[in-house]
Amino acid sequence: HLCRSEKRRIAMAIHHNHFYLGLIMLVSLGIGVFFITRLGLYPVAFVNWRPIMARDFRTMADSAFSFYLRAIDTYKRGSFTDADAAKLYAEIQRATLDKLIEGELLSNELDLRFGGRGVTEVDKKLLSIENGKLEAAASALYGLTDEEFKKMVLEPQAKREILAEEFKGKNEDFSVWLLDQKRKADIYVLIPGLVWGDAAGLPQN
Repeated sequence: HLCRSEKRRIAMAIHHNHFYLGLIMLVSLGIGVFFITRLGLYPVAFVNWRPIMARDFRTMADSAFSFYLRAIDTYKRGSFTDADAAKLYAEIQRATLDKLIEGELLSNELDLRFGGRGVTEVDKKLLSIENGKLEAAASALYGLTDEEFKKMVLEPQAKREILAEEFKGKNEDFSVWLLDQKRKADIYVLIPGLVWGDAAGLPQN
């Protein structure tokens, strides 16, 4: 049998072990949350339960904001206040969200109409619209890498053109379809203060 002091020592050791284990888990959780937040690995919205990731939203909004700030610095130097900047960034966030939502709707329709051929059709279209010098200039202007510019600008443009041609070939109105899809889609925005659909009479979620 263990004496009372020996039992107390064992109990304290177990308590300390639990404390350090809990501390390690808490620190690990904090580091994980930090990197998930920093890298944007969390959704800011869902489009028919397909996520729009914070990384894409932030990169696209920040690049557009930087572009406008450079233009404003050139043409409206000294007359642009912090309040103006905050208002501009809010508008850019709304426009960015709209573009990313539209991109998800286009991707979904492309999959429905072309299936596995959708990727091939996009690659073919990219070959017709890609321009190395133009991409490099645009990437530098918006502060994006070539890959980011391709993903956020060229690929959505390619998908849009493919579907517009597909609709035209079947005597369907692409613009009417797209607006209708935006109205009918299940869209949930997770960014506080950012409301989807407050423009163009679209439903708000």
